[in-house]
Amino acid sequence: MNNLLQDLRFALRQMRRSPGFAVTAVLILALGISANVIVFGILDALILKPLNLPHADRLVTFAPRPSSYPAFSYPELRDVRDDNKVFSAIAAEAITFYGLEANGETNPVWGEDVSGQYFSAVAIEPFLGRLLGPSDDLPGAPEAAVISWPAWKGRFASDPKIIGKVVRLDKRPYTIVGVTPKGFYGTEKFLQPDIFVSMTTESAFDSTHWLEDRTNRNVFPIARLKDGVTQAQAQADLNIVAERIRRQNPKDEDDLQFWLAPPGLIGNFVRHAAVSFLAGVLGLAGIVLLAACANLGSLFAARTADRTREIAIRIAIGSSRWRILRQVLMEAVVIAIFGGALACGLSWIALSGLANWQPPTDYPVHFQVEPQPSLMIIAFLISIATGIVFGVMPLRQIFKADPSDAIKSGSSTASSGRRWALRDILLAAQIALCCVTVTAAFVSLRGLS
Repeated sequence: MNNLLQDLRFALRQMRRSPGFAVTAVLILALGISANVIVFGILDALILKPLNLPHADRLVTFAPRPSSYPAFSYPELRDVRDDNKVFSAIAAEAITFYGLEANGETNPVWGEDVSGQYFSAVAIEPFLGRLLGPSDDLPGAPEAAVISWPAWKGRFASDPKIIGKVVRLDKRPYTIVGVTPKGFYGTEKFLQPDIFVSMTTESAFDSTHWLEDRTNRNVFPIARLKDGVTQAQAQADLNIVAERIRRQNPKDEDDLQFWLAPPGLIGNFVRHAAVSFLAGVLGLAGIVLLAACANLGSLFAARTADRTREIAIRIAIGSSRWRILRQVLMEAVVIAIFGGALACGLSWIALSGLANWQPPTDYPVHFQVEPQPSLMIIAFLISIATGIVFGVMPLRQIFKADPSDAIKSGSSTASSGRRWALRDILLAAQIALCCVTVTAAFVSLRGLS
């Protein structure tokens, strides 16, 4: 333990003596790792992680085609609700823009019109009051509304007496009957509606009567599979229902189909593009990390070469090569610790900023990307592993060093050809990776546009 503490103090002294090297190495490592952590954090939140709902694997949506926009008419979803044998709940939802009058102020908000089984499908419990149900979906039912937890915290200042309060949506009175639990943002991973109202009562104010119009495909389906039902069974049942609807309504439904898709990213309409793009960006971040590692390895090799005379003198006066390697390795580990801590800090700030960022759009876009402690721990361990790997890279230089030759020739030894071989390889790799990175960055920008 005493030897390790001595090595640690020696490493810190060496970093103080060469602040340029230390700062450069820490920044290179931090930027390379944080880029990967940020991209993977976004990929995990939007693609890999299921919706924050009970038994989210039982929740599905469906679309007219395998990768098309998942929009249907209300009568079509009503037919599926009444005729299917595989769903415990099936609902329609449509995002809507409102003018909310409350507490003497009028503000624009985004909400969702939902049918009676919506909250049964998402299977959540209210934070306050109750949620909308089938009784709120009947013609002539009172105008009731449920607000989201963020809206209750922000727009209503966490009012504990919010239940029963009357607000106006587009100048029509609605009674708030409940608040959704914290962490519920609907069924799309990048939208955050503030208020939920009954689709039936909302449509009563619309003169187009779209609830009975089979050609007005403006609602999204959301359904929960019954226990024990597989997606293959559900797809087979949907095919039977679609055939029945086509036969009963040949004029409007001659090409009707239902294709199952996972919820969260507008079915497969956005999912495929998002997966492809984020996978490409993650690959790009991996190239950045490889370039950073090549740069870091080159720095360590150069630093060891510059210290050849110092190492030779220490060997000549009796210091073991293993002790010198251990000290060099300790210096690399200290740099890795600082680099990992900085990478975690940068990643946490970036992911937190993205979670709070409001894109310049009228839609209620909210990226549900939160920094995860487990991801930060993994990033820190990767940083330590990287430091150890590149800390042992000068192993050959240390064990092949000839003290007498090094002392006679100073810092430029006769074996410079061998000493520069590793640095040459790393430099070539770094240049190649940087060229690939720049090219891929321009391709990614075009793909994003």
